Amino acid sequence: MGKRKTRLGIILILLGFAFFAQAKTSWNFTPSDYSDLMKQNKKLTFHEDSYWFPEVYARTLLEVLHWSLTTKPEVTWGINVNDFYHGHVLCKKPLDSDIEKNERNIFSRLYERSRKTLYDAVDGKSEEEYQTHFAHYLSIMNEIEMRAGDFLTKLHSTGKCIDERLLFHSFERVGPAGMKPGDSLRNFMAFPNATTPIPYTPPDIENADSYQQEYVNVVQFFFLVDETGQLHVTVGFPQDLSKIVGFPVRY
Repeated sequence: MGKRKTRLGIILILLGFAFFAQAKTSWNFTPSDYSDLMKQNKKLTFHEDSYWFPEVYARTLLEVLHWSLTTKPEVTWGINVNDFYHGHVLCKKPLDSDIEKNERNIFSRLYERSRKTLYDAVDGKSEEEYQTHFAHYLSIMNEIEMRAGDFLTKLHSTGKCIDERLLFHSFERVGPAGMKPGDSLRNFMAFPNATTPIPYTPPDIENADSYQQEYVNVVQFFFLVDETGQLHVTVGFPQDLSKIVGFPVRY
């Protein structure tokens, strides 16, 4: 039960978003780390576990991360679960009814299953139960990622997503003193295949989620960068960072 207790202790720490020292990889890729990577004539690349992410969005994400890790004033202190780790694929309201129906039918039940198996892993009474449930969770997430990739590819190619763009938030739980949730320093958008993000201020500066007054969040994706500069991307909800870090993150 020793390993089991260790994992549960890590999970409790993750509830506070402070798991860096507990993981085999630090999962905190800073502007300094990126500078060191570029000095070695290297660049960010996608890990093979993230090939599901469509190329058009992958190129955009790489450009956004390059910009966010090099621009001044700083828009992030690091790619990690306290700061910069997720984005949204948005369509201008109103959303095409076929897109909305397909998105709901494809993902809602799968997300329910993945969440249940993840929590079953946390609540399992033995190491064997934990391993079984977590492996099941990973297999469901692989299916979700593949379906999300197909869905996003069709979404982009059909042109039914009006004013398609990607929205990012940084400084989630850290940041400069006095920063408002809707501050344009931490909210920025990028168009597919664009090279430089643009600042964005949502309708309510006190609520970053007020972007939903103008746009529909079609898919939410999550990313982290490991110590070698490889980018890992998944889809879903914050607890699905579990897919990337390799152990349960429960919210």
